[in-house]
Amino acid sequence: MRLPRAARAAALAVLLALTAVPAASAAPDAPPGPRDQLSTDLDAPSTDVGHWDVAPDPHGGWEVTWTAPETLPVGDARPQVVLSAAVGDVPAGAVLGDAAVEGRTVSLRVPGGTAPDPEDLDVRLGSRVLDEPVEDAVTSPTAAGPAIARATTADPGVAGRHPVVTSDYTRPGIKLPGLPDPVEVVGHVEAPADATGRSPLVLLLHGRHATCTDGDGRSDLEWPCPHGLEPVANHLGFHYLQRRLASQGFVTVSVSADGINAQDGSPDDGGALARARLLRAHLDLWADWVASGTRQADLSDVVLLGHGRGGEGAALAALETPLSAPYRVRGLVLLAPTDLARRATPYLPTVTLLPSCDGDVVDLQGQAWTDAAPGLAGRDDTALHSSVMLVGANHDWFNSEWTEDDWSGGTGPCAPDAPERLDAAEQRRAARTYVAGAVRLLATRRTTFLPLYDGSRVSAPSAGDAVVLSHAVGVGRALRRPGTDAVLARSSGARTQLCRGVTPAGPSTRACGRFAADPRIPPPHWASAPALAPTRPAFEMGWTSAGATGGLRLRRPWDVSAAEALDLRTVVDPARGPVQVDVRLTDASGRSALVTPAGDGSLSPLPSGGESPGRLWAQTLRVPLGGADLDTRSLTQVSLVARSDRGRVWVLDVSAMDGSLPPVPRRRLPLLDLGSVTLREGDHGSVAWLPYRLRGALSSPATLRLGGLRALDGRAVGRPLLDLAGGATSGTLAWPVRGDRRDSLARSLTRVTAYGVHGVVAGQATGSVTVLDDDPPPRVRVRAVRDRVREGEALVWVVSWHPRTDYAPFVRRRLLPAHRGRSLTADDLRLGFPAFSEHALDDPSAHRWVVRVPVRHDASPEPREVVRVRVTLPQLGFTTALRGVVRRSR
Repeated sequence: MRLPRAARAAALAVLLALTAVPAASAAPDAPPGPRDQLSTDLDAPSTDVGHWDVAPDPHGGWEVTWTAPETLPVGDARPQVVLSAAVGDVPAGAVLGDAAVEGRTVSLRVPGGTAPDPEDLDVRLGSRVLDEPVEDAVTSPTAAGPAIARATTADPGVAGRHPVVTSDYTRPGIKLPGLPDPVEVVGHVEAPADATGRSPLVLLLHGRHATCTDGDGRSDLEWPCPHGLEPVANHLGFHYLQRRLASQGFVTVSVSADGINAQDGSPDDGGALARARLLRAHLDLWADWVASGTRQADLSDVVLLGHGRGGEGAALAALETPLSAPYRVRGLVLLAPTDLARRATPYLPTVTLLPSCDGDVVDLQGQAWTDAAPGLAGRDDTALHSSVMLVGANHDWFNSEWTEDDWSGGTGPCAPDAPERLDAAEQRRAARTYVAGAVRLLATRRTTFLPLYDGSRVSAPSAGDAVVLSHAVGVGRALRRPGTDAVLARSSGARTQLCRGVTPAGPSTRACGRFAADPRIPPPHWASAPALAPTRPAFEMGWTSAGATGGLRLRRPWDVSAAEALDLRTVVDPARGPVQVDVRLTDASGRSALVTPAGDGSLSPLPSGGESPGRLWAQTLRVPLGGADLDTRSLTQVSLVARSDRGRVWVLDVSAMDGSLPPVPRRRLPLLDLGSVTLREGDHGSVAWLPYRLRGALSSPATLRLGGLRALDGRAVGRPLLDLAGGATSGTLAWPVRGDRRDSLARSLTRVTAYGVHGVVAGQATGSVTVLDDDPPPRVRVRAVRDRVREGEALVWVVSWHPRTDYAPFVRRRLLPAHRGRSLTADDLRLGFPAFSEHALDDPSAHRWVVRVPVRHDASPEPREVVRVRVTLPQLGFTTALRGVVRRSR
């Protein structure tokens, strides 16, 4: 069934305005029937691409389900249902919601009176489009990416002098939040043979992967493993990292979390809180062992490392750990992490490794651990937040137990034989170097390896030929952001704007890079639309001739006299090629200096070619201040001056760096947990009071942004910002609920997500408001318009109801055999008329349904025939059987 374009646009616009809710139960059963009935396949089944089902949901709206031809791959990303093509004003690539997965099915519950059209939908899991044929990977010419100019003198990847010993421990399983069954407590230890109480502790947590296998291609997500399957030793996949760190003097523990992987499909947070609590349980064990002398480790210098969803769990564990705990988390190392709740880690030094060919967490959402940090805490937050891009790496090969290449097909720099791609051994060699350097930097707080993570153009020899880039915020840097601390300066020969980082951009002229982003590879710095996470403004400049200028004028003069350089986190548009720029700095007196940045002001985009336009990821444009002939105590303007003939860039922020690593204050921001509330609609409206509570002391005012503030008709309700007064410990959010005396959907559910803006971090970030309808269903009447007809005519009944409803009911019609007399057969019906149909009425204000059964005229003598039709309006609780007669033909 293909809906008119206008109807599809209206329906999908409503879907995009609402928070999609993962399906909790299967759609109601319906018998098989012809192609036009909504409860059966809308696309012909295919052994290659699976098939779609769309069925009415018993609570209103629609259950959209895609069934795969084989078991779905298991990874850290959540499957998403997205638009495959623009519909009305909604752009291609827009995400309708994260889907629930069970076996081979991907399901999403969507509201609305009009059924979504599967021809406009795709199922995406990382880089894979699951409901389309897989194309063979092809290598094609690619544009070269950035080069690294020089090597560091100190190399963190070389083996240390300590001999290494291994051991394992197992404790009874524990219950964790949101999971029905206990989870294992298993750790694999690799430590220096001469470990002492001064040996820092490193805990590692793997990501989401299959838990059981038969060793011959079959895998499963169960725990414990059923008969015939063996556990996948996911936690042993970091042996190569543990051994190198242990040789350098660190006690390392890799934690098994298979029990969480098998159960994390239900919690809204994807199991983040459960993983956090599992890590803290292991830390508590080590605190007891160290206190009793059973094991040796320094618990005042703990570093947590997590991969994929394990990274999000590690970050939340660090945020939850109070300063009064018998251990202190000094920092985080995150490998291709998820950040489903878009949190940040204030006062927690964090290094995030991102693989450019991540085919699982394809949007590189872990970049948010760096981007969300500025402004969340006060200026005393001197924690390093660094992002490291490992060009040519994928998601899975950080774990040696995971052998598949998760990047799916296609051409360009991520194709298997592309020159930029790293094989598994090359990827783990580079990861070992940069993980070891990050752990040593965070645990010892020495600046020896800081240039590897602060945006300097350096590399480590032990990483081999891998191209590794970095940028950073924090570390005591003063930061200036477009739109917040600076406005547009006058431009010449360039197109400039302050834009919003959101993708897909749609028709808005204020969105960054409307035509630059491939919707299959979302820019990691941009928020995914229609996700309601806060977007961050950027400065955009495009030019077509050398000499073009444009930049930012600071709202207040800026003293950068103590800094060595200014770092501009700059994204290069690969569609317009490499760029070369100078930077003009202007002081309060109007004096200016033209400075050539490090590397001669050249920035190359990440490798691109074939089907891939390349990653839109920020690199560091470093502007040295030494020798600049101006007053650096009163900087007022930072402008780019193009030296290349064409280009386009986005500047995310400007920071003043001095190369130091100041101490991080012993502080933690409070965590805010959202609750849930259920209430009845009422006749005149009411207010739902959504509870929240704070963990930790809120010493000064704080602000959060709330996502999901939408009524069922798409109207925004409430304020998107929540301001908290200093000293607050709990409270409620006022949520207006419209009331009436008309029958509404039996249950409407809206999910609300909190995002920290300043002074507070979201802990349990998702709450819900459930509204129960309390109006009786309308009275239903049936009137026979024509229930005795001749061949060639149509039987007609009108089903009406009063009062009208708040939604467009869906209706079912089925032909039944007669109790007495000869039944009408399918051959007697007009050609193509189905014996069963089910659909939603097009108009939500409709109050009647015309049931029509056309009878074919075949000119053959036939006796009198009886027609029985069962009609059902399940949302109104109404069903009845209608009887008609086709008179004898002569």
